[in-house]
Amino acid sequence: MLNPDKVKLAIAPIGWTNDDMPDLGAENTFEQCISEMALAGFSGSEIGNKYPSDPAVLKPYLDIRNLQICNAWFSSYLTSKPYEETIAAFKQHCDKLHASFRCTCLTRWAYFSSTGTGSIPAKVK
Repeated sequence: MLNPDKVKLAIAPIGWTNDDMPDLGAENTFEQCISEMALAGFSGSEIGNKYPSDPAVLKPYLDIRNLQICNAWFSSYLTSKPYEETIAAFKQHCDKLHASFRCTCLTRWAYFSSTGTGSIPAKVK
């Protein structure tokens, strides 16, 4: 078994609601998502599209469930925007996560997101 003092498990809200296809999981509320995460034994979550965007509003919902934010999606656009613009936006994204939630950035660099019936460029929400 994992030592909870050394290893914490987090989950993305895509198991409850989908950022790319909002109709999938539309009936699941933000509160339901994070409550079920906590009940399942997770200690952290990625930020999803239903989460309050203001960290001061989000934090109390997480605190009563003993959850922490571990990550938030970042769409890089490395193939369609200038490198410098992408890196500057990524640094701003990481700085906000660290300042708001004391977490580091998990990076998944991809230039296409397969959604629905075909491949389309990933969108910033």
